[in-house]
Amino acid sequence: MLSIFERIRNRYVISVMIFLILMASLLKVGHFSRSLSLNRFAVNLIIATASDSNVRLQIQPASSILPSLREELQKSPADCTSQRYLWQVSVLMGKSHQIDPHCENRLTKDIMSTWALRLGQHYSTVGNFRGAAFVYKKGLKLGKTRAQSWLFFELSNAQYQLEMYDKSLENAIRALDTTDNSHVLSRSNFRIGTLLRRMAKPDEAIPYILSSVELEPDRVWNHLALGNAYKEIGQVEAARSAYRNALGLEPVQDAAIRRLIESLDNP
Repeated sequence: MLSIFERIRNRYVISVMIFLILMASLLKVGHFSRSLSLNRFAVNLIIATASDSNVRLQIQPASSILPSLREELQKSPADCTSQRYLWQVSVLMGKSHQIDPHCENRLTKDIMSTWALRLGQHYSTVGNFRGAAFVYKKGLKLGKTRAQSWLFFELSNAQYQLEMYDKSLENAIRALDTTDNSHVLSRSNFRIGTLLRRMAKPDEAIPYILSSVELEPDRVWNHLALGNAYKEIGQVEAARSAYRNALGLEPVQDAAIRRLIESLDNP
């Protein structure tokens, strides 16, 4: 639930944004550069407020500015910055907008894919995993970018939350294949291991979970997942060792971990 302060702030920001949009729409062609600046400022406000916990409130303001941005592009089709803004607002609304090829190279797909990643993460934060998956897929359509492996990884996470386990597994594997980032490698290995265990394949899961332990030895969940996988295949001592390695990493979890160790002695 949003606090009263947050509600007042969000309404104020959106009111200011709509006012700027109306101002921009009243400007003449002779003041095109001024109109362009106002529209871009309005889009930045849309994106900024989308970073808050009330992402859904941004759809209406975004729809208000879309026609104006398209009009600007008709007047100045070579303006790559306007192309990027239009792409951003279109993605926010769940619509399609094709970036001009020369702008894809100049603007760089990296900027747009990173924006798609951030927006998708905000959708996930508020529990809109379908919206997040949609945005991640939009970002992945840009092809090979610096954010590509992150997009695959986050898409896998969103699909896991949506119980699309086969798709989640596919994209976690793609994340592994497209990165050398240790964080993405660790979390993707963990996700694959979790999915394989869910599919009743703990023996296949163990190598992936071991990789996540090697990459992030201080993450308690890696050790717990490894212990659970060993337990599922009957390797009690290996499970005990994994659980013991988890002790102390997050003291708040220690009591539960000790109960897991005791359960090995009393199956």
